[in-house]
Amino acid sequence: MVAYPNRNMIFRVISKGFWMNIKKIMGLLGLWVCVFMWIGYTPAFGQIDVNQIGLAVVQITVYVGDDAVSTGSGTLVTRTGMIFTNWHVVDGGDDFEIALLEDVNELPVPRYYASLLNTFEDIDFAVLQIDRNLRGRAIDKETLDLPFIPLGLDPVSRGDSVTVFGYPGIGGGFLVVTNGSITTIQNGRVNGVSTPVIYQTNAELAPGNSGGAAVNSKGELIGIPFYVSSENRTGGRLGEIIPITLIAQVIENEVNQIERNTTSNTNTVTGGIDVDCGRGIMIDDGIEVTIVQMRSGFTYTVTVIGLNGFSPLLGIITEFGTTSCVNTPAAPANFAVSLPSTGEVTNMTNSIQYSFSQDTGQNMADMRLIVGGMNGTFGEFLLILEGMAFNEFDGKGDPIAVGATPRLLNSNVPMSVYMIGIANALDPYFFLYDRDNPDNPGISCDDAGVTNLCFPGSFSLVGSYITRANQTRLSADRYDAMMSIPFSSLTNLDKSKTIPLIFLMASSNYASYGHYIFALHASSR
Repeated sequence: MVAYPNRNMIFRVISKGFWMNIKKIMGLLGLWVCVFMWIGYTPAFGQIDVNQIGLAVVQITVYVGDDAVSTGSGTLVTRTGMIFTNWHVVDGGDDFEIALLEDVNELPVPRYYASLLNTFEDIDFAVLQIDRNLRGRAIDKETLDLPFIPLGLDPVSRGDSVTVFGYPGIGGGFLVVTNGSITTIQNGRVNGVSTPVIYQTNAELAPGNSGGAAVNSKGELIGIPFYVSSENRTGGRLGEIIPITLIAQVIENEVNQIERNTTSNTNTVTGGIDVDCGRGIMIDDGIEVTIVQMRSGFTYTVTVIGLNGFSPLLGIITEFGTTSCVNTPAAPANFAVSLPSTGEVTNMTNSIQYSFSQDTGQNMADMRLIVGGMNGTFGEFLLILEGMAFNEFDGKGDPIAVGATPRLLNSNVPMSVYMIGIANALDPYFFLYDRDNPDNPGISCDDAGVTNLCFPGSFSLVGSYITRANQTRLSADRYDAMMSIPFSSLTNLDKSKTIPLIFLMASSNYASYGHYIFALHASSR
């Protein structure tokens, strides 16, 4: 999965110009008129209707080139094949295969391909339109007569019943239906007016539910599931839903600003991540590194070294939303590192070394590492991640996403990324994924320091080293890869918002496989 979710994209500032561009897509607004015409349809809600509604919930397979990289859920909202889903489900995809149910007790069957009609990143929402059959031949959408779920725009209250439909991985590819109630309604400010921006529910959600349907007792779509909040100490879980009423507002109106009233593990005004660690401890405006679809059954070790007096704090957030924060233990006293961007570092006073596993119960799940400082402090750090591997099943590469916050983008410390092979069999190569030109990456590195093989800045890694978790020294060589990006010198770049950067870690010519160390040198000061 190349895209990665962030639950509070909803609360970023939205530019007026962005929404004006939406209205240029006349077909989309016309389709909304068609959707609203069906709102009056309100079937009685029973077991038969649950099965009927399930036919309108589709499974989306995301393709990058010829590779299927992820799956998610979507909801048909018109008979002509318009699908609502989450932005993070489709982000980074080139094409989208749509599977429909013929029998709710069977696996969905691929029937169509769809194109991305529009994205609304600030509320984690996207619209697809079915437009081709499985042979790739164009379809006149007016000839389609597909099952769909009508929209419910009536007010929602705490205690209202809700049924969630989707294709979470835990269901083995089958449609999963769970029931619960609306437990919390979180208001925010939309153009200065208080309005619901998140519903929370005790209906069970799991990875893969994203983009599915949250339906009320009248069989109407009231929202799109997109996140699970968990409380680490008690294990409590609540699913989170984007209200259809919010979606309608941002599409119909010129929305300038959406703000949430409170924050917890959220984007800050400046785009970093706030993490509530409990006991009055917070990570403020942290820098996020997401290991996309991390494998289960393996142990990973992350080492964070604070540089120039910075004392780091590390937050670890699973795809289910479970959060833990660590600032101990420190790396061993004999731990040391020497890289072109850091020089030799031997003082481990301000360091963290922590081993963890992906234990969500899923074979693959996203893991988010948030680096910040205690009590709102910011500074320079080196993050080292051990346990990663590139293999023949990783397609174009092992995706690792970095949230380049405004603090990082405006720092005078260039952001440097390293890929150092552990076994001689692996010849590292990585590139920055460009969704507009996925087959011809312009920002990439094969052999560090070789000008025609690395862009942008790169320095030879011969003589560099990193101490591993087992306290042995790993020496880098001329085949290892690194790049250094001086964002502060890029004057035409908008540095007021976080930029998600997705690095695909692979091998030269995709000819070798093996374990590697990922390292990130950056600063939030």
